[in-house]
Amino acid sequence: MIELPVPSLDGNVSVEDAINKRRSFREFTDQPLSMADLSQCVWSAQGITGSDGKKVTPSAGAVYPVTLYVVIGVIDNLSAGLYRYEPNRHTLEAIRAGELRAQLRDAAFEEQPWIGQAASILVIAADISKASSTFQQQPRPLLPARLYLLHPWSRPAGQRGFRYIYMEVGAIAENVYLQGQTIGVGVVFIGGFDDQKVTDVLKLPSPYTPIGLVCLGRTP
Repeated sequence: MIELPVPSLDGNVSVEDAINKRRSFREFTDQPLSMADLSQCVWSAQGITGSDGKKVTPSAGAVYPVTLYVVIGVIDNLSAGLYRYEPNRHTLEAIRAGELRAQLRDAAFEEQPWIGQAASILVIAADISKASSTFQQQPRPLLPARLYLLHPWSRPAGQRGFRYIYMEVGAIAENVYLQGQTIGVGVVFIGGFDDQKVTDVLKLPSPYTPIGLVCLGRTP
């Protein structure tokens, strides 16, 4: 396990200022991020904030079906590779060594070179079955009838869990955006990628599915 620096809770930038200046950055330099930078970003995504185990981002029913994987490119004192964030201990677990950014870039839809340029990429993966089974008794989302024909997954009971996962991932991404703004780290959220290709590149274990990528880096 790799211990991360203790996250700071007393930044100098107000929430209002961070919201006002929040932007998506699609150009990164080759300058590395520090361990402290990475620590703040993963904490803002999934950090534990109380003795009850609750996290910085909301989760329907406190189910927390999301796991945060971290692809390291250029971070001070960290080797390139795939890691998993452990919120309970605020640590990184090394999963696999090696450069993975270019492969993730190639798994994206269209041209998204900033994925390969990012110092680090947070991979937000979800256990969809965990959310679906928890909310199995809730009515399915109200969608036009034609969408049920196009998307067979929307029919079974428990599929409202999909909606809750997307809400949670959105909250995670926005937290990282705002945290990045306060510490001078550029952030961009990526939703356009081939799920299976990303799964194959990272060798994500079943039942995890990649929902979003968050690129981090220094900006010009």
